[in-house]
Amino acid sequence: MSGWQNDMIELADFSWARLRTRLGGLTDDEYFWEPAPLCWSVRQDETGAWRADHGIALTAPPFTTIAWRIGHILDVLTDSRYPAAFGVPVPPVVDGLPATAADALARLESAYGGTRRWLTELDEACLTDKIGPIAGAWADADKGSFALHMLDELIHHGAEVAVLRDLYRADHEDPLVVSLLLGDRPAVDAARASDPDAVVRIIRLRANLAVHAAATGRWAALPFLIELGFPLADSDGGSALHAAAGAGNLAAVRDLIAAGADPTLVDPTFKATPLGWAEYFDQSAAADYLRPFTTADRTDPGP
Repeated sequence: MSGWQNDMIELADFSWARLRTRLGGLTDDEYFWEPAPLCWSVRQDETGAWRADHGIALTAPPFTTIAWRIGHILDVLTDSRYPAAFGVPVPPVVDGLPATAADALARLESAYGGTRRWLTELDEACLTDKIGPIAGAWADADKGSFALHMLDELIHHGAEVAVLRDLYRADHEDPLVVSLLLGDRPAVDAARASDPDAVVRIIRLRANLAVHAAATGRWAALPFLIELGFPLADSDGGSALHAAAGAGNLAAVRDLIAAGADPTLVDPTFKATPLGWAEYFDQSAAADYLRPFTTADRTDPGP
């Protein structure tokens, strides 16, 4: 296998892996979440089968749920016209759409496996042939464009699902977490007045909040989170100090070192210390400050 058939398979694998990663932990609540009025979703019909809402919405179609969008991706990946056009075996059709997030993920795994098989089994020489009558109005288009259309559907609808997951997470964020990340001391104090264990609960559930604050540039919140006792590093070695060093925020770097952040931690992704992050991102002031902490005595270099 060579040429652009291989390129298509590599793009398909990359796009699928990205989508599957973004779907990790999908719940039924997210799957059916309707973030706007009058959403199209997946619902049971009179026979008990799960079907996608539909219509001929040529302009301003309704907003669609994750369930609807995954259903559409499934329809594309299991469309029998693709393997038929490329002369490879057509897989059996599964009636109805998934009723749960877990079933949706399992069906997607199976559907992508089938798509990858026909991409692998097709004869590359046929990619320049016309699709023929099976494509209807697009009969004169070449088969390569047909395969690319499938990839486009996987990529752009997969991106929509990922954005909906981001929106769901943001919409369902704990109000106290929001106040903490905003550095809103009065709001946090009010929460603690009504529930003395409120911050302890957040530390237990969201131990990485200080790391997250640094990674997302919430610098005003960081001293407050340090004061409240949020851990400065993840269990895998990633830390707020890595993020501060990479961003070149010298004040945050100083605060974190003063609070006991470990400058020798190695992050799990890039296998580098905070100094390594500062050097990689050309943050010379942060690098100069951190460099002495790599020595045995770790003497504070001063201002």
